[in-house]
Amino acid sequence: IYTLLRIINIEKRRDSARGNRYLVELELMERGRSVVRLSEYIYLLLHRSRQGEESLENTDSALASVPASAPSAATSSLTTPPPPPSTRSPARPGATPWSTAYAKPLLCQPVMLQWRRDVMVHFVVPVKNQARWVQQFISDMENLHRQTKDDNFSIIIVDFESEDMDVEQALRESSVPRYEYLRREGNFERSAGLQIGVDTIEDSHSIVFLCDLHIHFPLNILESIRKHCVEGRLAFAPIVMRLSCGSSPQEPDGYWEVNGFGLFGIYKSDFDKIGGMNTEEFKDRWGGEDWELLDR
Repeated sequence: IYTLLRIINIEKRRDSARGNRYLVELELMERGRSVVRLSEYIYLLLHRSRQGEESLENTDSALASVPASAPSAATSSLTTPPPPPSTRSPARPGATPWSTAYAKPLLCQPVMLQWRRDVMVHFVVPVKNQARWVQQFISDMENLHRQTKDDNFSIIIVDFESEDMDVEQALRESSVPRYEYLRREGNFERSAGLQIGVDTIEDSHSIVFLCDLHIHFPLNILESIRKHCVEGRLAFAPIVMRLSCGSSPQEPDGYWEVNGFGLFGIYKSDFDKIGGMNTEEFKDRWGGEDWELLDR
């Protein structure tokens, strides 16, 4: 039914105890007529569960073998049926019913790990006297909307009395699909600014993307955020490249910032469950609030 045209992307999350999780993105030809894209999470299960023939321990673990839905039908063609009992390897010495190994790996599509392709994404940015980069951010968001035609995002700017530009007017004159401008008095407080922005979001089943200025956003940023955020299951902290002086996204030169989490995507319901930003400990300073949030 489906013919593989190309492999777009494969991401691996290692789990040597149960099996690795993959985000598989493929371009497929359906019945020789139309091109479809598969972008789904797949589990390579290494061990059987306690319940005999059930492939997983429980639903709460977000892992279960289920038939895929269109256009994910290609996933079902990837599924390897469990080998007959006679071909299974004997349990390892000391193995329990919870860790009996399969003779062959088993590919599964995990339940409750499907990402929503049209969920609303809210970019939340606190600012103060960063006129050049605020304008760059607004321009990037305008270009994102113009190029993708995606209306399901908004930008929320919390302004700590900027004096170098009229942020509200710049937003009003922009072509972004929707925005929220919030003005706050006093010194810049990143943690408080982010929390104020998130508090204005009414839909708890939408995605909050906490971010900074000084960022060039690629055109696939919305899709990247959506496919790495699953309500109650996954949050997203992308690794960014810190560009060296004189370089650009077109000619990048720099290093990967693997220990910074200033960019963070999470469903608002999950953000609220963990208590939001720590506005008490980081009231008079900023730096480290992202790590503290991630720890929780």
